[in-house]
Amino acid sequence: MRSNPDGSDFRFAASSVAASISTRAALRRRNSATPTSVGAHRRVVRGGTAISNSSPPEALHLLRKRCKELRYALEMFAPVLDDAQIVKAIKDLKALQDELGRFQDSEVQRTTLRGFAREMAADGAPAEALLAMGELMGHLHAEQQRARAEFATVFASYTRPSGSIRMARLVGDNGKAAG
Repeated sequence: MRSNPDGSDFRFAASSVAASISTRAALRRRNSATPTSVGAHRRVVRGGTAISNSSPPEALHLLRKRCKELRYALEMFAPVLDDAQIVKAIKDLKALQDELGRFQDSEVQRTTLRGFAREMAADGAPAEALLAMGELMGHLHAEQQRARAEFATVFASYTRPSGSIRMARLVGDNGKAAG
């Protein structure tokens, strides 16, 4: 290579090499995101599809943890993934996590109240106190049932075709992101 006295040829060649290295590094980082993200997405889809009205609370809680795992993987690899698509995918995951969180919060509160009621009954608490706790348990149960019912809608939104295509593009799952 002939060099101009001002060094512009060298600077151009050096910047081209740097850009090429940067692009290859970004592709390697994106490809390393694929196994983690693909597996996490598949676990979310499989877990959510298995949820029914009779699923135990632990199944919904496990699904919530799987959603967090996928969301954190996407957030970690966001710098090398499509910005607009990642924002939409994370928004969908947050909606799913929020609904599962409503369910789990009610479950934890119900379990705690049940324990308090047993202790209070053993200590001879007045009937009014136990009845008030029972009423609160009823409200929490209704909230939990609403969250369970709304989960189906939120999950259907997450797995809609556009969401599945988005995830397949983001995680490089060759169109298999839906399951």
